[in-house]
Amino acid sequence: MRACCSPNSNPVRREPSDAPIVATPEDLDSIRLHLSKIDKLLLGLFGPIYSHEPESLRARAEVGDIIEQHFDAIIREWEEAIGVIFGLPTLDRAPGEASPDLVNSLIRFIAHLRDPEDLQTYLYLRKHCQQGMLSRAQPSQFNTIHIALKQVILKHIYSSVRGKKGDHLRDIAVASIDERRLMVSWFYIESREAELRESEEKYRNLINHAPDPMYEIDCETLVVLGANSAAERLHRKLPGEEHLPLIGRAITDFVPAEDRPGTIEHFRDVVREGTGQSMDLPLGPFFFDENSSLITYGNKRFIHMILRDVTHRREMMDELLKAERLAAAGTFAAGVAHEVKNPLASISSLVQSILGGESDSTRRTTLHTILAQIT
Repeated sequence: MRACCSPNSNPVRREPSDAPIVATPEDLDSIRLHLSKIDKLLLGLFGPIYSHEPESLRARAEVGDIIEQHFDAIIREWEEAIGVIFGLPTLDRAPGEASPDLVNSLIRFIAHLRDPEDLQTYLYLRKHCQQGMLSRAQPSQFNTIHIALKQVILKHIYSSVRGKKGDHLRDIAVASIDERRLMVSWFYIESREAELRESEEKYRNLINHAPDPMYEIDCETLVVLGANSAAERLHRKLPGEEHLPLIGRAITDFVPAEDRPGTIEHFRDVVREGTGQSMDLPLGPFFFDENSSLITYGNKRFIHMILRDVTHRREMMDELLKAERLAAAGTFAAGVAHEVKNPLASISSLVQSILGGESDSTRRTTLHTILAQIT
């Protein structure tokens, strides 16, 4: 039967214009593992016609040959359908011209049809989902583009082969496109999970390497659920805590007994108000300014507490207070000395006056003693 769009009866095997991706064995094993799961699902839907059996592989190769024969027409119609779907302007291309991305994608698709072990099409799709154009697109857009490709390919298979064989070839085309769409769905999930893990790792490193002690505290029990490295280092410096755990214990265990009721009430205020602050919180020999916030995510919540070490500031304030007390004592002593000195000067003057006219040796000795003691 004559095929539409003047197919090339002697198609040349095409090669992608971009370089193949050199994958690690781990990447290939990961793709093969997931591909095997999808192929089992498709085997249940389409039967042995889409499998790795010799008859299926011959039929897959025949579908690849039909796509090769109609390659230019399929690319042109596929590009036009994409333009209609997304409202893109019609491109006036010269014969043989086409989007290199679509051309390379279809070439790799054909290669995988003919040889299921040729995974370049999935290596490229995985790369694009991780860091290429597919990473910026919605999964529905990719699906829509490949629904358009499926419709175009089915039309050309129908124009080339009819009857039961044509039905089988069309089933293979549908299954191969569905396989591609399911694999890309997995690539999307994989890349999003990787982004979430990267974001979580970034957040954890940011918290863990912060210089201030940080704690994650249960809102109800005040038990420490998590802490960063600075908090762990501080814990090991507290007297008697060097070999005891931090995680899993109430935060009130680390403050003086007399301060525990106030600490409990403070955290209750944080839960009610959303934030709270306290100054000069004593922990062992250290003092800290404390800032706490209520963090909510999903249906969970916890208190995030940050401590700022103000021990040095406290020591400086204590030294300043001591200096101020000494200065006050000095001022007081100078005032007292001044008040005492005035009457002593009068006494000295009087004794000297008496001494000048005194002839009794005993009295002169007494006056000299008085004068020596007040000068």
